[in-house]
Amino acid sequence: MATVRKKCSAASVGSVTVRGVLHTSIPSPSAEHVLRSIPFYRDLLGLTLLAVIDEPGNVKMAFLKALDGHVIIVTNGKGATRPTPGDENGPHTAFTVAAKDFHAAIVTMEAHGVEFFEKHNRQTGVLKGWRAYCR
Repeated sequence: MATVRKKCSAASVGSVTVRGVLHTSIPSPSAEHVLRSIPFYRDLLGLTLLAVIDEPGNVKMAFLKALDGHVIIVTNGKGATRPTPGDENGPHTAFTVAAKDFHAAIVTMEAHGVEFFEKHNRQTGVLKGWRAYCR
């Protein structure tokens, strides 16, 4: 499954077929707050806790999954509450396209003026696969 993170108007997508929403990143003010939010998402809303990841700089990321497969990422990562352009850890929504259509989707979106600042195939972490980030 491929991920295309898009912070641009939907009209610029053109003929790209979006299969769904892979995840939504929700900012949190602190690592402690990330941990305190887990019972809300897990116990009250019924999401499944997939993982809690510690990253350098006292950064925590909690990955929780809804019944429909949508993943919520609660993070206090750099840029979580004050995002800067090019920061993949800020608030965002990741859309999915079929893996076989990923490169064609990039070409189509670029033809419609979308500028990507990063494209890579992530093979580690909780959510793996091709991804492209745009402003």
